Amino acid sequence: MDKHERFNEIYNEFKERIFAFISVKLKNESDSWDVFQEVFAKVFEKINELDSSLNIKSYIYTIAKNKITDYFRNNKVEMLDISEFENQALENSNENAIQRNNDLLRALDCLTAREKEVFEYKYFFNFKISEISEKLGLTEGAVKRYLFDATLKLKERLK
Repeated sequence: MDKHERFNEIYNEFKERIFAFISVKLKNESDSWDVFQEVFAKVFEKINELDSSLNIKSYIYTIAKNKITDYFRNNKVEMLDISEFENQALENSNENAIQRNNDLLRALDCLTAREKEVFEYKYFFNFKISEISEKLGLTEGAVKRYLFDATLKLKERLK
């Protein structure tokens, strides 16, 4: 597979999730597109260095997070909390679904910072337990415990 084919494969797999991740943080479509393009320009630049043993999803999210940080630093804008996922509601045209998503976003405030972080990686970005464990430097057991505790708290809060 040549460089362009590999890039297209990666781009098609991650483009929607990465754009959603960026737009949640920036809350500005124009700036989000700019940062999105920077992320995939970096991926294209490093495509030959990516091997199959590397966790590409984690690599791309790390690039995105760094580009977002650069954006805020360069524009002297206060960083937004990772828990702000309002665009999840916007993706759904169903009013009930929007209300449920808004309720969930408010309910996330009852979680500790670590529970919230683990929950978001798992349910907003579809990371596997092992990927979350590696990314956050936790054991898989600890990740599972944080998810369990977060789920219990959210169920209680959303009753």
